[in-house]
Amino acid sequence: MERLLLPTELMLQQMRTVAISGAGLGVAILLGILQVERIDQSLLAAVYATAIAIPTWVAAWQYVQVFLVNGDASYGRFKVRTAASIGFVAGTALAVALGAVIWHFSPCASAIFALSCLFSVLFIKAAQ
Repeated sequence: MERLLLPTELMLQQMRTVAISGAGLGVAILLGILQVERIDQSLLAAVYATAIAIPTWVAAWQYVQVFLVNGDASYGRFKVRTAASIGFVAGTALAVALGAVIWHFSPCASAIFALSCLFSVLFIKAAQ
């Protein structure tokens, strides 16, 4: 059974900031790719990943925004699993996009990035 976790306004504001920032980073990645004359497979993978990440981050932003607009009375309807799932998909897509851009420059650096992401996830999981 899932623990009941009611968000605070500050938590929701932080989630909204992360979501807007994630969408902005996705747009920045796309703008950077537009500057490249020859799009190779790694950059194409980054384009596809940002095509998933940007609208998913916007969905996360809008999910949280509803609760901020409606106030404390609506916080009981906040679904932790829904917010976490949206954030996981959006974050994973953005990490794939960043990894693909790094791969364009250096496959070795991209492998280091992937390992760092994996260790970060394991560290966060162990700390819970």
